[in-house]
Amino acid sequence: MIIDRRIFPVKFGKMDEVVQILATGGDIVPDRPKARILTSFVGTFDRVVLELEFENLAAYEAWWTAWAQAPGQSEVMDRFWACIEPGGVQEIWEVAEELG
Repeated sequence: MIIDRRIFPVKFGKMDEVVQILATGGDIVPDRPKARILTSFVGTFDRVVLELEFENLAAYEAWWTAWAQAPGQSEVMDRFWACIEPGGVQEIWEVAEELG
């Protein structure tokens, strides 16, 4: 399993809107992967993290290809880009061991 982790700097006052966009934006593509949205509790302020779980890199590539071609994708992204600052980080992690 892999985790696609994306960290975005959010414009001041836009956190709730960004969370809503991330929570619903992936619904335009069938078979949305398991996901979670994280907001800062302690640490750097005004950042949001989106984590998506995929079985493997092929599933990751297939879903993101479908997302890029989905009707409504550009409208979702226009709303999203208006709420975040330039920059950010994307990490892809391989799950070495599941505990618990």
